[in-house]
Amino acid sequence: MPRQLLFLHLRNFYVTAERQQDASLQTAPVVVVQRREVLDASVEAATCGIKPATPESRVLRLCPEAHVVEFVPERYQACYQTVWDVLTQHTPLVEPTELHEGFFDLTGCLRRAETLAQRVEQIRQQLRAAAGMHCSLGGGTSKLVAKLAMPHDRYVSPARTSAFLEPIRIAALDCLDAKTRERLTRLGIDTLGCLSRVPENVLTRHFGQTGALLHRLSQGLDPSAVLPLYPPLREEATQDFTPPEDDEAVLHTHLLRLSGRLWKRLTQHDKEAFAVELRIAFSAPNPNSQIQTPKSQLPRPLSSASRLLDLSLTLLYQCWDGRPVFSLTLTVSDLRPKEAVQLSLWDSRSLHRFAGQLDEALCALRRRHGTLSVLTGQQYRQRCQPRLTDQILTLQHECLTQEAA
Repeated sequence: MPRQLLFLHLRNFYVTAERQQDASLQTAPVVVVQRREVLDASVEAATCGIKPATPESRVLRLCPEAHVVEFVPERYQACYQTVWDVLTQHTPLVEPTELHEGFFDLTGCLRRAETLAQRVEQIRQQLRAAAGMHCSLGGGTSKLVAKLAMPHDRYVSPARTSAFLEPIRIAALDCLDAKTRERLTRLGIDTLGCLSRVPENVLTRHFGQTGALLHRLSQGLDPSAVLPLYPPLREEATQDFTPPEDDEAVLHTHLLRLSGRLWKRLTQHDKEAFAVELRIAFSAPNPNSQIQTPKSQLPRPLSSASRLLDLSLTLLYQCWDGRPVFSLTLTVSDLRPKEAVQLSLWDSRSLHRFAGQLDEALCALRRRHGTLSVLTGQQYRQRCQPRLTDQILTLQHECLTQEAA
């Protein structure tokens, strides 16, 4: 049986999620920006010439009445979970690649006498009903063909794969770096059809092992499978700094926020984490030292947000030497369902559970009164306490202002 892999792209995912949270944006031009570039723009904003990757500085010049919203991953988690929960009703093989797009495999999942087109239409209707989302779907026998077919909103059968790939430009292969694409262009190879007619040994002579990969891709042969990555086996939270940040107190404060966000997600999903990782992107002249990713594997699961904060600070000081930091990404992985444990006065594991219950109560208070409204003594007493206190009060005011709005 030919594989039936599909690639899902949710149109205006971020704009739709923002409008669901703020009814005043329903008919207004909305622009979501990330790292000073446009990530998503509503139809109203697009008619003014605003599209993804447009510099943020040009948005208000092109559309003075645009509502510019900063990308905050937590604002889109509910929509993300709703969408991908719908897909898990149809197949266990669901692989999100971004919040708004990813692969899923329907091979062997169709009912008797049911066609792929009928199942795809059912998925579209469920996404509209559950999340208010409209989508584009591409399909094929490989992940490559499915992704290339997505803009055309069609399924490419094995018999039509060669004809479909013939006119597609080499630039569409985002798995290739710019240097390889440039070398192919210099050789007069600008489409997948041209590439498929070049013998494999010639490509291997010019590109080494990459040549064999190019030959397979030109024929739509991509053996990679759809990985079962949803529900996620890891959770992460990111903080970007513009300009890069080298203030120790500021880094402490944001690690406090990131650890709080991740702990909230773990408690919501009844998960335990056995590994913590901190990705630090430095603003350094040496590209080989710009990114450090220290990791800690735990013998027992994380017991509290305070423990997560302690570990994240330990990982920070393993690599940070005072250089400006461009971004911090805190990740918890090796997630497992939370186990039920009988509390005991003498069992240290039970004491860890008690600390976890205390953190759950703190999370409930923060949901009601603000992200940084309640702090433990350990969180309050950080290095550089006077500066950290100022940062906490400033961030608390920002959080309360956003929640009130």
